[in-house]
Amino acid sequence: MADEAVDYYVVATTYNNYQNNSASTYQVAIWTGATEPDATEPQYPVVPEIISTSASAAQIIVAQNVTLPELKGALLALGITATLDNGDAIPVANNPFAWTFNASNTQTRYENIHIVPYTVADGYQAAVVEIRYLQSALNEQSANALLLYPNPAVETVSISGLAGGETISILDLNGKIIAQTTAKGETANFAVSSLAKGVYLVAVQGGGKATVLKFVK
Repeated sequence: MADEAVDYYVVATTYNNYQNNSASTYQVAIWTGATEPDATEPQYPVVPEIISTSASAAQIIVAQNVTLPELKGALLALGITATLDNGDAIPVANNPFAWTFNASNTQTRYENIHIVPYTVADGYQAAVVEIRYLQSALNEQSANALLLYPNPAVETVSISGLAGGETISILDLNGKIIAQTTAKGETANFAVSSLAKGVYLVAVQGGGKATVLKFVK
């Protein structure tokens, strides 16, 4: 005797209040008409929210010959830390599109963030970096003890006036870090003979501030 035919049903239920990389999550149930399906909403782990970010420098000093587009690239040398609502602090990638500037370009905030799988909490507090521009060579020598030479450079470039312990990064104009080191004394030297001809930025971070310099290869 043949088995009795049974109808089967497929239902996909969407839960709009759960987000995972901006895609909807579905629960699929298959059942016969003899019993009701279990349509209980699945339980997912709670994803922490980002309540604030902080930057590795609260102030950035810009040398006289550094333009605003170059400064925006140099910001990528800063480290970004996100604090979650569960108390954890995690390093996150520095996104160039997250930085917003005020009308006078004297302050920038790390606001436009999207860090998977986290969401941004209401009342999110963005990292804030104050920007100070050096207006003249004399002002640069007095207010900024750092000296970069030779400029243009051929074989090496040196940065003097360091305290020791600063993080020094060389970047191209796209904000890509090409070389990085920690200062071990008052002077740091970089070999640049292998670099293509062009314009490069140097970001020196220490003591809660950063200085951006520029040299030509």
